[in-house]
Amino acid sequence: MVEREVTPVSTMLKIAESWQKCGKLHQAIDMYFRLKEHFPETDEASESEERLLSLTQELTEKGKVYRAIGISERLLTPSRL
Repeated sequence: MVEREVTPVSTMLKIAESWQKCGKLHQAIDMYFRLKEHFPETDEASESEERLLSLTQELTEKGKVYRAIGISERLLTPSRL
């Protein structure tokens, strides 16, 4: 695995990942969307989108379909920036 330079954006991704691991999905989802919307040209934004897509699958499998739909719809909505 290649070590990335520590930047504010990479730190935000680490925080989101930590929240996700701790089960704080609301906070993790919010941070993933912030990265995707505010820093769209970064590797962290791409990783955030992948994690959001993965979360929609996990939530669907757990029967939390409406939450998964909410994430999917937001992913499809163009950024307002």
